[in-house]
Amino acid sequence: MSNTTKLLLPQIQAAQAQKHITHNEALQRLDVMVQAGVIDRDLSAPPGSPGEGASYLIGATPTGVWSGKQNQLAAWQNGTWEFYQPNEGWLVWVEDENRLLVWDGGAWAEVSSGGGGSETASKFGINTTADLTNRLSVKTDAVLLSHDDVTPGTGDIRVKLDKSLPTNTASFLFQDNFSGRAEIGLTGDNDFHFKVSSDGSSWHEGLVIDKDNGGLKSVTSINSGPLGGMRNKVINARFDIWQRGASFSANGYTADRFYCGNIDGGGGAATISRQAFMPGQTDVPGEPEFYYQHNQTSASSTQALFGQKIEGVRTLAGQTVTLSFWARVTSGTLALTPYWTQNFGAGGSADVNLTDASQTLTTVWQKFSITRDMAAISGKTIGAGNYLSLELLFPASSVFAVQIANVQIERGGTATEFEQRYHGQELSLCQRYYTQISGVVLVAVSSVSGTYPSWLFPTTMRANPAMSYTYSGGSGATYVVSREGFYQSGNHSIDSGFSLKADAEL
Repeated sequence: MSNTTKLLLPQIQAAQAQKHITHNEALQRLDVMVQAGVIDRDLSAPPGSPGEGASYLIGATPTGVWSGKQNQLAAWQNGTWEFYQPNEGWLVWVEDENRLLVWDGGAWAEVSSGGGGSETASKFGINTTADLTNRLSVKTDAVLLSHDDVTPGTGDIRVKLDKSLPTNTASFLFQDNFSGRAEIGLTGDNDFHFKVSSDGSSWHEGLVIDKDNGGLKSVTSINSGPLGGMRNKVINARFDIWQRGASFSANGYTADRFYCGNIDGGGGAATISRQAFMPGQTDVPGEPEFYYQHNQTSASSTQALFGQKIEGVRTLAGQTVTLSFWARVTSGTLALTPYWTQNFGAGGSADVNLTDASQTLTTVWQKFSITRDMAAISGKTIGAGNYLSLELLFPASSVFAVQIANVQIERGGTATEFEQRYHGQELSLCQRYYTQISGVVLVAVSSVSGTYPSWLFPTTMRANPAMSYTYSGGSGATYVVSREGFYQSGNHSIDSGFSLKADAEL
């Protein structure tokens, strides 16, 4: 008996007896192979009670009567299993998966998924193999997406990336040898981010555009340089300016604009000092020269603190604020607590105090970042001398040594690169609140009025300062002080070695 070439259907021979048997056998094969559909394609053993005509694609490791028939079609026909070896190009619908498969000569490959005439595919590869992570995969030197001039369309074209939640990501990721180097899009929130990486692991934000107002929440390339635009609200944040000295053992101002407190509670003792980084160190980026050290040599019964008052309670009011700083301990254990105060000045509303979660320090320099919403000030009464302050509270009854560098307070929910300002800019900002003048010789003719000397401060001070001065030689005199400077208001003889301190701190 001969068979057809493709489907191997038995052919009726000339003068053949019982032709109906051969004809029926061919119909049975056609019933399986034409518009072929199977119940399952993963079974290795035949089901126990198959229905007449039930068909299956046999799995990779068949057993029992299916043994040795892997990848073949098995059909239960007339009380027995019939097996059909596929030819390249055969199509089979798999009912339990809603998938159309094709035999490619070596394996069953997926053509499409869905039902009812759907034109969808679970994955698709062009010149490469797609997988369940990269369901659409393309290998090509160029990709062209053009507007529709066939249907025709509107002439527009728009690529849409949709994510399910604000905390998810919708972005374009640029890679080098399958390792990320740049990314733009909605990465973890609904602001628009531009960021880069040198290794695919550590990322740096270059630009963040605020979703609410289109403003720039962060511009790293500018913000890390001298034209930072005063993003950092902390003055002397690198601890470069120490007009009052370089070592302190009492409560009060230390590095310019920074003060310490409660270091001596219950017999406690501490030394606050300026310390220098080794040139070229890489622990704290940006090559800072100095850091602030608090060495609590004898435990204080109260929480010692380190802080700064930022002029104007309107500063950052009602906004999202991020505090960042670098810190470590060199002895003891330490968890410091950020504590904020919105002070409304003389005759103003009551203080608003806000406390953040404690931050645990180790012996390794780390960057800490804390984001919070600052309280709004609507309806508040504001008096003179109002401010926003940040204090870092140290634990009471503890002996420790802590080092702090590069403190930054900025608007927004991201800790950007540390803002660097010129030394002269920083000094001028500090001298608005405190300045020292020494080594001056003032001369006045006591018998002639109107020839009294005067001195202008380096910058206009925040308020009329409290001024103290010393001199050696001469008879001394009285002085009138303003925000801009001071002048002699009475006769005196030659003063040599004249020194003064003008304090307009909050």
